[in-house]
Amino acid sequence: MKHSLTTKVLLIVLLLHFSFLCNSNEARRNSPSISVFRALHQILLNYDDCELLYLFESGTQGPISVNDFDMLALDQASSGARILSFFAPNVKYHRHQDIHRHTRAHCALAILIFNKIHPDIESWLFDTIIPRYGPIIRKDEDRFIFLTPTNKLADEVMLSSNFGEKIKYKIALHAENPDNLVECKTIDFYANNGNPVPKVLQAIDVLTSVEKSLDFSTLFPDMTKNFNGKQFRITVPNVKYRFEMEWRDGAYHPKRGFYKWWLDEAIIKFNFTYFMFWSSFEKATGKPLENGTWVGAAGDLLYDKADIAVIVGETYSRQPFFGFSAVLSYEWFFFMTHIPRNYYSPKAIFWPFTPLMWGLFFLSLILMTLSLKAIAVAGAGGSTMRKNKKWTYARMVDYIFTTFMEQDRDGPTSASSIRMLCAFWLLFSMVTSTAYRGKLVTLIAFPVDTWIPTDFEELANSNFKVALNNVGKVGAAHDLLSSSTNPVFQKLFHKMEMIGHPEICLMRALEEDLGCIIWEGISMYASVRNVTDKFGYAPLMQSKEIALFVGVGFAYERRAIFKHHMDRTIEAALQMGLTIKWLELDKQFIRRERRKWELSMHKPEVFYERDEGPKKLVISQFTGLFLISAFGLLIAGVRFGMELHQYRKEQFTNQEVEGALDNGKLNVECILVECIEDTTVTIIENKDIDEKQQQTDENRNNHTP
Repeated sequence: MKHSLTTKVLLIVLLLHFSFLCNSNEARRNSPSISVFRALHQILLNYDDCELLYLFESGTQGPISVNDFDMLALDQASSGARILSFFAPNVKYHRHQDIHRHTRAHCALAILIFNKIHPDIESWLFDTIIPRYGPIIRKDEDRFIFLTPTNKLADEVMLSSNFGEKIKYKIALHAENPDNLVECKTIDFYANNGNPVPKVLQAIDVLTSVEKSLDFSTLFPDMTKNFNGKQFRITVPNVKYRFEMEWRDGAYHPKRGFYKWWLDEAIIKFNFTYFMFWSSFEKATGKPLENGTWVGAAGDLLYDKADIAVIVGETYSRQPFFGFSAVLSYEWFFFMTHIPRNYYSPKAIFWPFTPLMWGLFFLSLILMTLSLKAIAVAGAGGSTMRKNKKWTYARMVDYIFTTFMEQDRDGPTSASSIRMLCAFWLLFSMVTSTAYRGKLVTLIAFPVDTWIPTDFEELANSNFKVALNNVGKVGAAHDLLSSSTNPVFQKLFHKMEMIGHPEICLMRALEEDLGCIIWEGISMYASVRNVTDKFGYAPLMQSKEIALFVGVGFAYERRAIFKHHMDRTIEAALQMGLTIKWLELDKQFIRRERRKWELSMHKPEVFYERDEGPKKLVISQFTGLFLISAFGLLIAGVRFGMELHQYRKEQFTNQEVEGALDNGKLNVECILVECIEDTTVTIIENKDIDEKQQQTDENRNNHTP
């Protein structure tokens, strides 16, 4: 077999060492160590395809340096077996010594020789052999064999809280019993109401036939299938969308959440109880502080205040320190904003044309007015227009604007040049006004929607506020954004504010120009509980981009002994689609709870009007028109005030003149010559003279060859 030669060589070394530990002077064939090693030899032959790891303490005389053994030479001579000393103060063990990284063997077998046990050895074994990060051997998968001279020492080693209790598959061999029986023991982790108890597996008679007396089927039993009422300490962050607790009967108990549904099934299957409490640091999921201290649920787990942490995402910073269950739910975050709103502005009357178009339009008005005046002065009809005092600049502008509004207005003259110019102006006015009216109708009937960012880059570069809904003070979202090297996420992190309550974050996003960065599950929970109407609709819009996909489940210490069976139940629930059903049941529960609260508080049902079908025109759509009317009314009022003042002034002057004439204080010559310099006198044109002069001019024009 593969390691048969290696096993024989190393057994000889171990035999000599163990004989020294037992301080026996008997013949080797009668020594208890010979019995133990004969049993060990058969075990190694059965596990000859596993990588071997030998660890020993150097005896009762004091520790010896690991340099006494040429580990590299032994590694080459034994085809991969490792020999380590318990005490090697000058040697550091790194991840590259993980035996699984340098072999194709699917398993590993560790043999540990003890002649004593004390806290220093326990700490060294835990920190070096099975630490939380980078262990040499896997304490929940690989096999461990403890060789001890006495039964008491075997129990002490296996019941060691810092080492033995954390190993799942282990046995202890000792030959303290008489009649050449080697006792094979292990511990039942939860036999005594969840507490560990030593248990004898086999008594091997090495004088008859080890092969026949050794039962390999029960050699490394799995003692983690029934917890026998063990109480697990469970730390719970404030993640109500997945798991919510309530205070009842002097303790916290699960209330709702689809994690509760799984926990109810696991309690029945594995027969355990719980003690739940809120996680530290304001009920956070957990993050390392600048000094390296972990806080939140992760900190409770790391510092042995809890056995299980609920709803902890597997992030890069957490992975080296914690063990994670199979994924019970996948979470990702996005941001939510209000839906695009109809934008009503007085500027809408200017939107049909671009600024350049408006500039060209007013330039056309000016050029048309100047052209009319130039032709009137220099053209064939110039004499008529010069003599017609009614055709002033004001009359020209009035004609141009009136025709633009498609209103009838008499032309200025019958001259051909003027009529041709006016004809092309009418065509220009018709096309321009038609285009303007058509575009304006569209803007009024279908108002412009406000711009909404749809991805994180647009949100970072927009004027929208940014808020992060975080679990407690710190959580996975805060950890991921703060450690991200993406420039977009860095910009968002520096401009965002922290909001602990998801309903506040969503309501602010509903009312303000704010992007609420939130986990998908939390958004569903908070919307159903606080925002949606009775039809499940809320005027909120989810971003098109999602980020930072994270698997979420339970967290334990790394390679916890009960992890395997817990994970199998989670995987079974996922494969059967139970998580989807649990999520739907939880939604229905939230809706019922909200409705009960609304009825008890006499709250009216919430109903949001959806943007479906034709809409009625509202006053906001005509704001510009009302402002134009108000502006015209203001100008007309000012002009009316000026005219009224002028009229009253003239009336007052006329009364003074008439009074002076009646009293004989003024003569006609004074009125016509001197008084005209001090008072304003309105000269009334003689209508008959004007009509006669106009008729004479027309007759003259008609007889001109």
